[in-house]
Amino acid sequence: MRLRSRVQQTGLWLTTGTLPVTALAAGALTALISVRTVMAIGTLVLMLSVGLLWRSPVRHLPAMDEGAR
Repeated sequence: MRLRSRVQQTGLWLTTGTLPVTALAAGALTALISVRTVMAIGTLVLMLSVGLLWRSPVRHLPAMDEGAR
């Protein structure tokens, strides 16, 4: 249980910690290229992150925690 909460808190910290940087990057990209292209890139990045999380061992943490008792 402790490992699962650490992983969740680390993910939350990384997500909220990168928001200002990603907002600046999105604004700069929008100034250089079209809004639709930036939205498409953002959608692809979000889909990639969900795919990576789906394939990662984090998905199986409850099963690993059960065996650690």
